[in-house]
Formats: sequence, C-alpha cells, structure tokens
Amino acid sequence: MPGIGGSALYRADGTPLWALDPATGLHPIRSFRELAAPGHLLRDPDFDDGVRATKLMALPVPGLTRLLGGYRDLRTTLFQHLDLVAGETYTEFPYDWRRPAAHNALLLERHVRDRLIRLRGRYPNAEVVLVAHSMGGLVAREFLERHDQHRSVRALITLGTPFRGAVKALDFLVNGPRVAHVRFSSLAEEFARLPALYELLPVYPFIRLGTSPDSRLGGTKDVLHLLPHGGDKHATEAAKFLDRLNESPEPTVTRSFVGFGAPTLQQAVLSGSRLTVMRGSHLLPASHRTVDGDGTVPLLSASPRSSEAKRLGSTPQNQTHSGLVTGRDALKALVIQISDLVREGKILDRGRPTIARTDCVGDTDMHPEASTLDTGSALSLDVRDWYDADEPVNIPGRAPGHVGSTLWYRLGGHDPTELPVDDDGTFTITPGPQAEGVQRLDLLTAPEGDVLLTDVIEAA
Repeated sequence: MPGIGGSALYRADGTPLWALDPATGLHPIRSFRELAAPGHLLRDPDFDDGVRATKLMALPVPGLTRLLGGYRDLRTTLFQHLDLVAGETYTEFPYDWRRPAAHNALLLERHVRDRLIRLRGRYPNAEVVLVAHSMGGLVAREFLERHDQHRSVRALITLGTPFRGAVKALDFLVNGPRVAHVRFSSLAEEFARLPALYELLPVYPFIRLGTSPDSRLGGTKDVLHLLPHGGDKHATEAAKFLDRLNESPEPTVTRSFVGFGAPTLQQAVLSGSRLTVMRGSHLLPASHRTVDGDGTVPLLSASPRSSEAKRLGSTPQNQTHSGLVTGRDALKALVIQISDLVREGKILDRGRPTIARTDCVGDTDMHPEASTLDTGSALSLDVRDWYDADEPVNIPGRAPGHVGSTLWYRLGGHDPTELPVDDDGTFTITPGPQAEGVQRLDLLTAPEGDVLLTDVIEAA
C-alpha cells in the first residue's frame, strides 16, 4: 500500500489526473489544483467524481520525489526474493489518497476479502501480510480497527507511517509547499480541500506559542485559526481519528519501522499569525526530543503509542522516507521480516522456506526482536527537496561513528566517489552542478560496501 500521492489517479474518461503519463508528464502544482476541485465533497462516502486509482506510482514524482519515493524497486525486490504470484499471492492496493482513511479502509476490506475468497480455494489457511508505506499505514490500521479482519491478517508492516502526524503536513496546509527557495503559499487553499492531509497533522505538543523561552508549548489545536476556511473542523475530526488509532489495543501484530538520518521538520514557533516550522527538537519536551526522522516523518511519530518503533536493518543508520521503499539494504531487510512471518505462521503452507536468509544483507542481527532503535551514532544527510539545475550542489552530513575515516558516495550510475570524514564527524558531498532530473544518492562504507543511507537529488 503506497503513501499519499503514491497511487496513479485517472478520470472517468481514462485521461490521467495524477500519473506519470509518457505524453503529458506530471506537473504537481498544476495537478493539485484539479485534484482538490471537488473540495468538501471528497469527505462524502457517497460522492463519486469518476476518479479511479489504477496502479502504484512506480517512478519518482517530479517535485515530490523525496516525499513519495517510487515503488518499482520495492516490487522488484519482493518478487526477486519471495515465491510470489502476481494477482494471487501478491497484490497491490492503489487508492484515492485525497479521501479520508475510513473511505479507503472500506475499499481495502473488500479488496482483501475478495482476494482471500479466491486464494483459500487452494490455500485454506492463507493469511495476509500488509506492507504499507507512509499514509498507507493509517489506512491499513483503520481497516484492521473497523472491519474485524484480525483472524485473516497475520501482520501489518509499516514503513515511515506518521501515526502521530507530521509537521510537514501542517506547513503545507498553513504556509503552502516550498520548492527550493520558493514558497507556493497560494496552494495552501488547494491542499486544504484534500481531506487526507488533515489526518497527517501532529497530535503531540510541538509549537512554541510565542518567542520567549518560557512560552507555553502547544499543538495543532492552537493554530486551527490559521487553517483555510473550514479547516478547523476537519483538523479536529482528524485528531480524534489519530488519537483513536494510537490509543486502541493492537488489532494485530504491527511492526513499525522508522527512518532517520535526514533533518526533519519537528517543531514550530507561533508569533502572532505567523507559524514558522523548523528542524531540530530543542523546543520540545525532553521525552519528545529525537534524532531527526526520515525527512518527512519525525522519529517520534513513526509508530503508534501502543508499540515500539524499530529500525529496518542492523546498522545504527537507517533510511530516508523514500529510501525505506527504494534503498537496497532496507528492502532486503524488509524481505527478511516478511519471510520470518511466512515461516512462523505458514501463511501459504507450501511446505518450504520462502527465502534463504543468506540471500539478504545481515544475519540474526536483523531479526526484529534484536532490531532495537539506537540513534546515538546516527549518520545523517541534509539533502534539500529540490536544487536548481546547473547550480552547485553541496550536501552536508554527519557521521559520528566514522570520525577521521573515509566513506564513499554513489550518484546515479556513476562510480563511487571517496568522501573524507573530518575530525569533528562532518563531511560535505560536492558532486557539482546537476542536470535536470532525479538521481539516486547512496552513501557507502566502501566502493563495493554496504549502503548506509539512500536518498535522491532532484534538479530542475
């Protein structure tokens, strides 16, 4: 299950509304205006504008690559290492990500029920493992809460799901999105018409209400007056939804995996009618101060209150929001998680292991019970969402565990480049000006070594 923006949407006449169409491409800013056109009607479960989600976005979305990722690598890795049959033991659930989680959870219930009816003709004991990225985890959790599927779902694996919200969502709704140094404040009204965005608003204290050091710390409820018309009511309802998901007992085994190592919007200051969001966590209570996040979702938010977040892999580093579904080592670690569930529960009961663990990165260190979260020596990269084409690109980073040593980075299909780490644990990646487009960036322990972190550089 993809995250917000991760499903291709087509109009009733078959023309693309939100899709990487070879002929027309995708222009996110222009597309968002039309996506939001139905406005409040999107909240009505009986409303039907003919828009259908047909498939997952396999490739990066221009302007939103770091936020969304692309799902081709995830699909390829699962089929490479697991004994899957498309349409039978493997299925994807694209959904209209504009609409509330409750609406899409109902559609997911029908999707799972229909698939199981067919599958259990051959495998009477078949169970489901749900793998959900970002907002898809909220839809899956709502499905489990509301539709009595506990006996048919073995586990829910979430990757970078904002169970307690993301400050970036509030920034989009109040200030509009930022692309490079340009703030598109006029788009805040458009985003405000998308019900799903309100379900991504934080439900914990993160706003300093004033500029003095002793100002009270508040949350989303304290800035409802800044939301576009009608947003206060929608935000209040969304907060009730997230609180319910976080406070209810586990409906099934939920394994929540987080990304970190990317500076992430985690806090804000309200001064008059101006909301300024920022990275870091020094304004937050001591219990909420964390090491960044995945660039979109703060570390604090990526697991329900009722469960413990884990890192996807055996190293102290982890991945960015898009890297959780594109990073080579992260995906192979995900395969191990699924393989363990298959073996433990005999989900398909085929009588043989689904995967040889030696095919994947790591060993028993990657077993979920051993995969406790430790960010003390976390490596980090400060990659911007967007760079101007043909302008110099400089990416600062930190590697506390590699002081005075050498790392390597690989950009796109180029050979790895040596990257010295200074005595203070910092480094700077300087690949020079980049042509228009998206390129993958891997940070490596050696030219042919493990991938420590995966991100993308996008220039336009």
